[in-house]
Amino acid sequence: MPEADVGSYFGKYFLLKKLAAGGMGEVFLAKQQGPAGFEKVLVVKKILPHLTENKEFIELFLSEARLSARMNHRNIVQVFELGDENGTYFIAMEFVQGKALRDILDRAKEKKEKLPPDIARTIAEQICDGSSYAHNLTDVQGRGLNLVHRDLNPQNVLLSYTGDVKIIDFGIAKSEMSTVKTEAGMIKGKFVYMSPEQSLAKKLDKRSDIFAIGITLYEALTGINPFHKNNIVLSLEAVQRFDPPPPSEYDPAYAPFDPILAKALAKDRDKRYSDAAEMQDDLRRIVLPRAQERVGQFISRLFRVELEAEQKVLQETDSSRISDKAKVGRTPARPSPRPATTSPDQPSLAARGQAQDNTDQATAMLAQPTNQVQTGSRKVAATPARSVPAPRPPPRAPPKASPPGNNDTMIDGESPLAKDPALAAAVAKAREQMKGPGKAGPARPDEGEGRTEFLGTKQAPPPPRKPPGAPKADAPRGPTTMEVGPDAAAAAKKDALAKAAAKKEAAHKPSFAKKPTPRRMQLIVGAVCLVAVLAIVGSVYALLSDGPSPTRPNRGKKSAVVEGSTNEDGPKGDSARASDDAKKDDSKKADARDPREELGHDEDKPRRNKPDKSASVASTKSPLGKLTLNAAGAPVSFGGEQKSTPRFDITEQTGTITVGDDSSPFKVTLEYTVQDKEIVFKVDAKPFAIVAVDGPTKGRTPVADIKIEKKLTLLELKKPGQPNGMSIRLRYDGN
Repeated sequence: MPEADVGSYFGKYFLLKKLAAGGMGEVFLAKQQGPAGFEKVLVVKKILPHLTENKEFIELFLSEARLSARMNHRNIVQVFELGDENGTYFIAMEFVQGKALRDILDRAKEKKEKLPPDIARTIAEQICDGSSYAHNLTDVQGRGLNLVHRDLNPQNVLLSYTGDVKIIDFGIAKSEMSTVKTEAGMIKGKFVYMSPEQSLAKKLDKRSDIFAIGITLYEALTGINPFHKNNIVLSLEAVQRFDPPPPSEYDPAYAPFDPILAKALAKDRDKRYSDAAEMQDDLRRIVLPRAQERVGQFISRLFRVELEAEQKVLQETDSSRISDKAKVGRTPARPSPRPATTSPDQPSLAARGQAQDNTDQATAMLAQPTNQVQTGSRKVAATPARSVPAPRPPPRAPPKASPPGNNDTMIDGESPLAKDPALAAAVAKAREQMKGPGKAGPARPDEGEGRTEFLGTKQAPPPPRKPPGAPKADAPRGPTTMEVGPDAAAAAKKDALAKAAAKKEAAHKPSFAKKPTPRRMQLIVGAVCLVAVLAIVGSVYALLSDGPSPTRPNRGKKSAVVEGSTNEDGPKGDSARASDDAKKDDSKKADARDPREELGHDEDKPRRNKPDKSASVASTKSPLGKLTLNAAGAPVSFGGEQKSTPRFDITEQTGTITVGDDSSPFKVTLEYTVQDKEIVFKVDAKPFAIVAVDGPTKGRTPVADIKIEKKLTLLELKKPGQPNGMSIRLRYDGN
C-alpha cells in the first residue's frame, strides 16, 4: 500500500504540503495537472493505512463523502471526488486559503482584540445560511434527508482571507442516508457545543445545530464559551441547566444580540428558532455600526506572517510550470551586427561606424556576403572589384582628391587640419591611441579598403530613431560617401542663420497674436457669462428698489378703517354716531392724511390707550404639529398634566413625555425634539429594556435618534428572554 509523501504523486494528485494529521487520517495540499497547462490546487483527505480494515470508520468516511457530494452551496466546502488508491480511500475537496474560526478567536485573544459586532454578525449569518441549506437538503426524489451536523463549532468553520465562510467536516453528520447507526446512549460531538438534548443522547433534529450556532456566536462576541467548565460532567450539567448571561453585560454594544441569543440558546427546543434561516433574518434586521475592516481584511491582518508563507508555497508550486514554459516558445535574442574586420585585434573605423549607425534598423551591410581571403593566419576582407584603395594621407596634409568611381569617402576642399596645427596634433594622437600600443606607423594597404574615414573631424552621431509608422529608407549597398564643398557649407550656414532669425522673430511676437488654447477659451467664455449674470442681477435689483411699493397705501387705508371701527366702540363713539356728515368728513380727512400718521408715527398726537388685539393674537403660539400616542391603556403625562386622549398638540420645540407608572411593566421617558416635519425621540425606561422599532432591535435603553414621521410606528420594549413587554404606537403630523 503506497505511503503518501510530500513531493510525490498520490494517484493523479501531486502532494505539495501536509496541512494536518491525526489518529484517523491526513490532509494534504495537492495539485491536479492536466493537458494544455491545466492546474488546480485542492485538498486531499485520506484515511491512514492501518484504518482500512475498520469497516465502521470506512463507512463514516464514505458517508461524509456522499453527503458532501450532494451539497453545492457557497458556505459549504465542495467535494470533487471520492477515490480509492490501492485500497486507500480519499476525498478530493475544495481548498480554502484561510483559517478556522477557532484559530481566529484564539489569535484575537492573544492580541487582546475583540471581533467587531458587525464582523461577528456577518460570520453567524453565513453559518446560518449554509446550515439551513444542509438541513433542508433532499434526495433526487424530493424527500428530505433530515441532515444534522452534530459537530458545528468554530473548529469546523473555515474563513478565507477574502471573507468567505465555509462549513466543513460532515463526518459524524446524521441523515437518512447514513448506514451506520448510533448506539443508544452514545454521544458524538464536542461537549461544550452540544445542545441539551444532544448531551442527553436524545433524538436530534436541526434545532440542535441552531443551539450550537448560538454558542459559536456568543463566543465570537464575548470570547467566552458560557458552558466551558473544569471537567466534562460540569460542562454537560451547565449545558442542561445553566442560563448564560446576555452579551450586553460584557459590552453594551452587544445589546442587539440579546434577544436573538436568548431564543437560540433556549433549553426547550420548541422555543428556539425552527430553522436557521429565521435566525439569519433576525441577524440581518439588527442595526450595528459598520466595522472599520471587512472580514477578509481583519483575518489577513491577524495572520499576516502566515498569509505570506502560504503565498510563497503557492508560488513555488508554479515554478516547474514556469521553467517549462521558459524553454518553449521564447523568441531568440536578435544577433548584434558584426561588420567584417581586417584583423582580430584591430577593428576598422568604417566597421565601427557602420555598426553604431545601424543598431536601430536593419543594416544592408549585414545582408551582403563578405568575401574573405585567407592570408597566412589571418583573414582579410576583400572589397568589391570596382573599389580602388586610396593611400592614407599624412596627418597634417589635406586629403587627396578621390579618383572617379572610388568608394572611399574624401572631403573636398581644404581640410581644417591645415588651418589648425593644434587640432591636427590632437587628431594624430587620438589615431595613435586607437591603433593601440605597438601598432603605430604607416597604414597597411589592406586597411584602407572598404572604409569610411573623416580626417580632422569628429565622428558623426548615429541617426535618430524613426517612428514605427515611418517608411524605411533603402539601406546603402556599399560604403557611404558624403561630399561637402565650400558652396554647400555656405548654403547650410545661410539656412541656419535664416532659421535662427525666424525663431527669434516668433519669440518676440506679442502674446495676443498666439493661437488661443482651449483653456484660454474656457476662461474667456466663463468671464463673459459671469459679467452677463451680474448685469442681469443688477438690473433686477434696480427695478425692485426703484419701483413704488403697492402695499403701503393699502396698509394705511386699512389701518385707517380699523382705527375708525375702534373709535365707534371707544368712549367717544357716541358723538361720531350722532351725525352722518361728521362721519363722512372724518373719513375724508383720514384718506387725506399721511398713512404713516395712521400707523402711529405722528408723535405730536397722543396715542389712544386701547387694547392691541393683534399683539394678543401674535403672543399665542401656533402648534408645531399633532402627536398620536397609543400606549395600550398605560397613563400618559405631558406638560405636567395627564392626557386623556391619544392625540394632542406639540407646541414646544423640545419636551418630555412620560408613559406608564408603577403598575406598568416599564416607566418610559420620551424626550423629544421637533425637526421640520418629524419628531426625534430619546427613549429611556426603568427598569432597562430592549427597544425595537417596527421589528428591528435598536438595543438597550437609553436609545436615541428614533425618528417618527407621518406614519404609524410601533415601539416595543421587552426584557431579554421574556415574550411580553410594553408596546407604544406613535405618529406625528407636522404643520
